[in-house]
Amino acid sequence: PRDAVLDALTTRARPIVLSTLTAVLGMAPLIFLPGVGAEIYRGLAAVVAGGMTVGTLFTWFLMPALLRLGEARLLARAPSPSSASTAVSPIQS
Repeated sequence: PRDAVLDALTTRARPIVLSTLTAVLGMAPLIFLPGVGAEIYRGLAAVVAGGMTVGTLFTWFLMPALLRLGEARLLARAPSPSSASTAVSPIQS
């Protein structure tokens, strides 16, 4: 599972970065350029760019950490292989 997280992160890093940069750079003119009516769209563009950036950071750092934490909890709950082999099946043939 650790290898799967690392493999997925390396495989998906480029598309995630490119889509985030496209959205953030697309909002940059609305954030920084003055003009008539710019104040109306400035707040919306800042929220979209910030949300995309935070979402990308969560995808890279928070999600793998949560997956590792969940994996550790599942492994702690799982019965040991020696106790599983001594269990008697309720259905006997």
